[in-house]
Amino acid sequence: MKITHEDIIKALEEMKLAEINELVQKIQSHFNISLSSLAPSSSEEQTKEQTEFDVILVELQEGSSKVAVIKAVAKLLGTGLMAAKKLLDKLPTTLKQKVNSEEGKEIQEQFSALKAKVDLK
Repeated sequence: MKITHEDIIKALEEMKLAEINELVQKIQSHFNISLSSLAPSSSEEQTKEQTEFDVILVELQEGSSKVAVIKAVAKLLGTGLMAAKKLLDKLPTTLKQKVNSEEGKEIQEQFSALKAKVDLK
């Protein structure tokens, strides 16, 4: 008779926590494995760097020239001035998606000089 997963689960349900812990340790020892090494640790997940960003125009700050920002948006996206103006009328708005860090920072600096706030997400 073959033991099914359901049979194992039923047997585990009848065991005390200390007995399950002992069983896990015996399985690890018998198969020479560490269950903790099978799942990524939180520190490993945290070390993964984000490589692609969305460039989001958040707001025009005090003292910014809306016309200059419209021209910069049109140039960045390769669109006309009216299309760029429509984007500015709906802030926050995504200007570009999935750009690398370097390109994102360049765009952020360009708009910062125009007193427009850009976030990278």
